[in-house]
Amino acid sequence: MTEPLNITIDRLSGEYDRLRKRCEGPRHPEAEDVVTLLDTIKELNKIGLNVPPPRYCIPHTGSTEALVIEKLPDVYRLHGVQYSGRERTVDITRKRLDKGKKKSQDEWMTDYPYGFFGRTGVPDTEIYFNIAITLDDNKNHPITEQRTLIEELRYILDTDFNTDWMMTSTRIESGSITHQYSTPHAAQYSYIDGNDDWLMRQPNANILAMALGGYMTATQINQAAHNITGRNTFLWTSYNDVRVLVLGVFNDRFNIYASNNLNGNRPARGVAIHEKTDSAL
Repeated sequence: MTEPLNITIDRLSGEYDRLRKRCEGPRHPEAEDVVTLLDTIKELNKIGLNVPPPRYCIPHTGSTEALVIEKLPDVYRLHGVQYSGRERTVDITRKRLDKGKKKSQDEWMTDYPYGFFGRTGVPDTEIYFNIAITLDDNKNHPITEQRTLIEELRYILDTDFNTDWMMTSTRIESGSITHQYSTPHAAQYSYIDGNDDWLMRQPNANILAMALGGYMTATQINQAAHNITGRNTFLWTSYNDVRVLVLGVFNDRFNIYASNNLNGNRPARGVAIHEKTDSAL
């Protein structure tokens, strides 16, 4: 039996209002709520109601302008990288932090306790994947010098992932995932565990991708990682309560590894995020 239209509108409108309130609360929008909200909006659109998705529901589509990279003495400065739904200017250190020393996540976060807004800090998985997809979006840049810098930075990240497990500031703990863990800018939201399998085979692949990459699809994360390393993305999980996320190439896979070894020492490359500025080019 077909549901009367007025009942359908009332049901979907109620669901839409409930999800909007949850997504726009004091915490970062939950990945599962965002996916359900998008599905609800699609249903409303099907019955003729024009409901645009909120900004935080819109998947990463890249900058409307070509990426500009400046090679400065200590950093590569990228103008036009998405992070948390906004375009930013992002600095990536030309050298690994602390002369390449290897430390546990807790040690790194003690040494860089303020996060990476406006100052150098340890990258989370979200900024890593947004940098990677920005480089991929601009690999055919119209300016030769910019294509050269994009390839140079891609090679540096590829070398990082092929020589070490790179530390991130992302941690999974008791059913939640936190980016910029333990800093004043920490963003925590719920996390659904996946399986030890390719990202694209995960039952909740897009929900996992949004938690790891910030409003990105699994296809986008897989493409971004493949652009950097030439390998598809594999998710290694552990069912311990507390896990540190590290990134690296192993067994011909690009791995997102949820390690239960909290004392594992890994190197880190630094990033800093600023409000988007015009380049000097």
